[in-house]
Amino acid sequence: MIYSEVIQGDSITQSIQLKSKNTNLPLNLTGCTARCNIVDAKGTVLFSDLDIISNAAEGRISIVSPGSVTSNIPERQRLYSDVEITFPDGIVKTYAQTTHTVLKGYTNG
Repeated sequence: MIYSEVIQGDSITQSIQLKSKNTNLPLNLTGCTARCNIVDAKGTVLFSDLDIISNAAEGRISIVSPGSVTSNIPERQRLYSDVEITFPDGIVKTYAQTTHTVLKGYTNG
């Protein structure tokens, strides 16, 4: 589980390299599909991205949500996200579960 803080109105950005638990080598995501959802405490989907693989051979994914996702979220509320990878053989695995705590913004908005 990853924990992060985000200011109201800011984008949520994550760049992650997925690695094998057995070898600690990067997962080769060639031929895979990946998706990410950001949800609130009720499970309402606030953001969904279906194209997050940035470098398949190195197992890298990048998530960038617009600032509008956090702009109306109350201070201290938590948002949740994870990354779901579907491998070419149909196996589905979830990685990088993250809890984002929203902090009050003083400048944006």
